[in-house]
Amino acid sequence: MIKTAALTITLAMASILTLPRALRFTIFAIVSALDVLLKPRGCRRVRSDEPHAFLTREIAGVPARTFGRLKRDGSGHIVFVYRPYLIFPKRAVIIPHGRVAAETGAVLPTLLYSAPGQDRHTMLAHLLPRYRSYEKAVVAHLTVSGT
Repeated sequence: MIKTAALTITLAMASILTLPRALRFTIFAIVSALDVLLKPRGCRRVRSDEPHAFLTREIAGVPARTFGRLKRDGSGHIVFVYRPYLIFPKRAVIIPHGRVAAETGAVLPTLLYSAPGQDRHTMLAHLLPRYRSYEKAVVAHLTVSGT
């Protein structure tokens, strides 16, 4: 009886620890799949001045695969605006200074980032599939260099 209780508590703790990552991955999969399946609906909602995006790496404590929008603030910084777990109040994170470039992918367009003084690019964010033919407009608004 005690072994069963200990196992149950261990599994519950493991589930609680993996829940945020699993939830973000589920949101990523559902939104991307719906965007591909319902392409006409998605194309009507394209906003190149505030593109939807999923972070591909942690930035300033915001975990990878967090869903939000990329905007440009008044001082010229690129800002990622998101709602934690899609229900809490909006938060914003400034993307670190550096070179940002856009890359066309087979399914998801990607924004790449390189720190000042480095030539190596790392992935910064995936745009939704609806932005596949709008990369130039997104790049023009965010004033990043296209690759």
